[in-house]
Order: sequence, then structure tokens, then C-alpha cells
Amino acid sequence: MASPACTLLLLEMSVTLYKMCKQTIKRTVQYRCFSNDPSEFTKSTDSRRPDKSVR
Repeated sequence: MASPACTLLLLEMSVTLYKMCKQTIKRTVQYRCFSNDPSEFTKSTDSRRPDKSVR
């Protein structure tokens, strides 16, 4: 059997991973929502295609 300390460490690690995944999902969803908004979209693609976003 695993010791309580070991179990606690594993639990903390999985919670941290879960939180990280949740943040990533949140960012992805936010980015997709912003992509539908033209002003936000041109802002995000600004550096890659300056000529198209300016004109």
C-alpha cells in the first residue's frame, strides 16, 4: 500500500494537472470566441499579416 504522504503528493499533482488543463481549455474557448469578433481577430493576426489588417 502507498503511504499517506505519497497518496497526497499524487493527489496534488493530479489537481495541478487538472487546473492546467482547465486553463488551457478556457484559453482555447476564449480564442475561438474572439475569432468570431472581427476587431479581436485582426488584433490577434496583426503581427502575422500587417498589410491585411491595416487596410
